[in-house]
Amino acid sequence: MKISSDTIGNRTRNLPACSAVLQPTAPPRAPVVLVVVVVVVVVVAAVVVVVVMFLLVVAVAVAVAVAVAVAVAVAVVIVIVVVVVMYHHNSRQ
Repeated sequence: MKISSDTIGNRTRNLPACSAVLQPTAPPRAPVVLVVVVVVVVVVAAVVVVVVMFLLVVAVAVAVAVAVAVAVAVAVVIVIVVVVVMYHHNSRQ
């Protein structure tokens, strides 16, 4: 504590300086390791999100390709059935 002198009449007394007022301090800084860990976690999370989205897009593309292949196969079977029925019908006449 800082001491200042005060003279009252012919005597001097020691008074405490106004050190009871809090002095502003800089906010505490996060440790560098914590900052690095947070950055790494955020980057890894972003990469995981991108990979999952890519896999979802691929899965949707595969599902669409399978659906188209099934539709084409069904259409081919229908055409074959129609041709066979027409041939069988024409051969009876």
